[in-house]
Amino acid sequence: MVEHFDNRARKREMVASGMTLHRGLRDMVAERLEREEKILTIGEGQGYLAKHLKEKGFENVFAVDISTGMTRYMQLRGLRKVAKADALSLPFADHSFDKVICSEVLEHIPDYRSALTEIRRVLKPGGILAASVPRFLPEWICWRRARARSGPSFTATSPRPTPPGPS
Repeated sequence: MVEHFDNRARKREMVASGMTLHRGLRDMVAERLEREEKILTIGEGQGYLAKHLKEKGFENVFAVDISTGMTRYMQLRGLRKVAKADALSLPFADHSFDKVICSEVLEHIPDYRSALTEIRRVLKPGGILAASVPRFLPEWICWRRARARSGPSFTATSPRPTPPGPS
């Protein structure tokens, strides 16, 4: 999966995670944050949200992505608080962030529960996680198309949802 996103970064293609938060939605997110808060964006891709927040005057925005290519691209776009990191092992101390934003990322992590545990670790007590995941069918179609284009070496998986059942 990392190679897939590194290849996209080399080609400077738009990736789904970057396009997910369209301008209007990025403005809405910015309106709900305080400029003095420490914010982490996970799976930031090409840095659209982090750059938008920086342009709006947010100084404490940190962006991580698992792809070396994407983190380099973010740095080329002028973002400095960038790290190559896996959501399962974030390079930050406990209770570091007021808010964590994880948009269209968790569906790419087979062990997403461990990622959520790691996010909880870096959130300050009372901190807020804003997460979004796509609906299953459109995501499944996208992964099928990506595998068809990339061939058998493309091994990223999107977890199948567990149907609701009796508790």
